Amino acid sequence: PQADLLDLAELQRRFRMQTPVKMEWSSIYTIKKVQADNSCVDEEMVLLAVLMENGDLVLWKFVLPFADGDDVVFYDLIESGVSRPSDLAWWEYENGSQRMGGL
Repeated sequence: PQADLLDLAELQRRFRMQTPVKMEWSSIYTIKKVQADNSCVDEEMVLLAVLMENGDLVLWKFVLPFADGDDVVFYDLIESGVSRPSDLAWWEYENGSQRMGGL
């Protein structure tokens, strides 16, 4: 609503919600994609994590090879609960054929 725009606290909240602090790319992941005939094909993708000033973490999925905007999909929004975050990093653990990663 228009009246909310006159409230300084509300303006600051909206500003922090839209202000990126840091961005980090994940490693390349290979996932199985099920086709219409129930067969599986490998698909490579990366995630772009965007840390917002209000603590929200926005994840974007990029299918590789990246050709156009259709290959970019909003993946998830995580509310971290951290106000005024300052850093972001991916971690990975690999043991044999198993690989895990996170933020």
